[in-house]
Amino acid sequence: MFELLAKQFEKPEGILGKLAGKIMYFENRKINKWTIRKLNIKRRDSILEVGYGPGYSILFIMDNYRHVEADGVDVSEDMKTAASKLMTMKHKTGK
Repeated sequence: MFELLAKQFEKPEGILGKLAGKIMYFENRKINKWTIRKLNIKRRDSILEVGYGPGYSILFIMDNYRHVEADGVDVSEDMKTAASKLMTMKHKTGK
């Protein structure tokens, strides 16, 4: 069972993939913020996140750095969907 769940963190799919995405979103926030601070992002920088998962880092960059371009790629269609929903929800609610 552990191996099955562990594979979901490589390429999340289906119900277990959604669970893995939620875990990544909440568990990786601290390290994601640390990493973003270490990037020393400046105005007009372009950021590409490879393996963006549920989209937390891209959203954090968009919310906290003006005039910065952020984009990403991920092998998981489920994570693409989750990140898109996160961006849409944020845009609609402003939260």
